[in-house]
Amino acid sequence: MNLHLSDDQNLLEESFERFFQAESSVARVRAAEPLGFDRALWDGLLEMGALTMRAPAPAGGGHSLFDAALLMGQAGRALASAPIVEAVVVARLLASVAGPIARDWWKSFSEGRKIVMLALHDIATRPKQIVPGGAVADAVVGLDGDQLVLITTARPPD
Repeated sequence: MNLHLSDDQNLLEESFERFFQAESSVARVRAAEPLGFDRALWDGLLEMGALTMRAPAPAGGGHSLFDAALLMGQAGRALASAPIVEAVVVARLLASVAGPIARDWWKSFSEGRKIVMLALHDIATRPKQIVPGGAVADAVVGLDGDQLVLITTARPPD
């Protein structure tokens, strides 16, 4: 079994490493402490396509789960001030769900106009829960029993 990274994976990991070295300094991590969110870091990740990398290929993603793990490894090393794991998951979900609401929110999320986060527990059984990134989210996606719901915390997508 070959456990070495491919050339593309090495390049991807090195790109994330350089990005986080430049955009996630100790000073910036400390400055982002109140909300745990650095908007400039977030915007840079969106620009790189990192947050949408696990979306289906037709939606601009198409990267593997392992590629996303390389991103997460570098984000963890840099103590990145953004809910990156949750964003990658919710981006894939929004891009995969049919319907005009999901399509509108996907567009707003992928263009950086709205922040959408993920409720980690069923809302039907845990209506009050901590949502990673919830302090800066415009909407939260979660399960309410057997239904997927999107709860807005601000105005609808632009």
